[in-house]
Amino acid sequence: MLNFRWMRVGTSLCGCLLLGVLIAVQWAAFSEEGSVVKLKSFFQRPLPCGAHRGGVAMWPENTAYAYKSAAAQWPDVLLEGDVQLTSDKRVVVLHDDTVDRTTNGTGRIGDLTLEQVKALDAGYRFTPDGGNTFPYRGKGITIPLFAEALSAVPAGRFLMEMKNQPGIAEATVSVLREANALDRVVLASLNPELMRQARQLEPRVLACYDALNGMDMLARLRGGEWPAYQPVADMLAVGTDTVASVDLKAEEIRAVRDKGICVVVFTVNNPDLMRRYIDMGFSSILTDKPQLLQEILAQQKAATR
Repeated sequence: MLNFRWMRVGTSLCGCLLLGVLIAVQWAAFSEEGSVVKLKSFFQRPLPCGAHRGGVAMWPENTAYAYKSAAAQWPDVLLEGDVQLTSDKRVVVLHDDTVDRTTNGTGRIGDLTLEQVKALDAGYRFTPDGGNTFPYRGKGITIPLFAEALSAVPAGRFLMEMKNQPGIAEATVSVLREANALDRVVLASLNPELMRQARQLEPRVLACYDALNGMDMLARLRGGEWPAYQPVADMLAVGTDTVASVDLKAEEIRAVRDKGICVVVFTVNNPDLMRRYIDMGFSSILTDKPQLLQEILAQQKAATR
């Protein structure tokens, strides 16, 4: 995905600007040649911090508990995650193909019914201290239905990666419609065909650039065709390795944002990299450690006063 997360806008999903100047420059950052780009409601409030899978280092990942906890502390957090189908075609939030790493069960998610999935303890393997304690075991935390994750944070903004399963696009769009959540979820996928299917089924869906149209956009940005370029998606998500490999510049990030495109970098857990990407002007930074990122944002804000 050029590691352009075709997030993965992953899912989750979900860079940060200097908090002290973010609101002041919000509209200017999305203007082109003096004319303000009309932003969709999802992007009208800044979202500098993104909680990767809800905050992997802080709570059991991809659970309603994690999303609710993150949003309670930081109402403007971007909640990232991954959606997959059970054997009975229910959309659940899970990153891996199997339930082995995060629960007390075993097996491929696509081979398990929703009833079997719900019997598992999704907090069983979470440990904040390298295995010394497991504070969320036996607390009733389960792998959530996508609809349950959405209802856990009624005002939350999500970035959800559709995993590569037949029927996932149709099922995910159906959940968004039923939950009346088309305006607060950006869909992404590593598979461009799944993104095409989702947007064909529901033209109103918020979409992340996939690998193909992301590479095309970068080529146009650097090839002199940028003034005439019209965005084909709402969000661009790039991995840290991609930022380095394509030598992405701060002025290029600003140019993309000037087209009304939200630019996200993932997954950033190093404090020095967090500071660097804040300075580069990413719209949001996805991290396993949202508490750390929020502290750095607060430091940056204080330094600008």
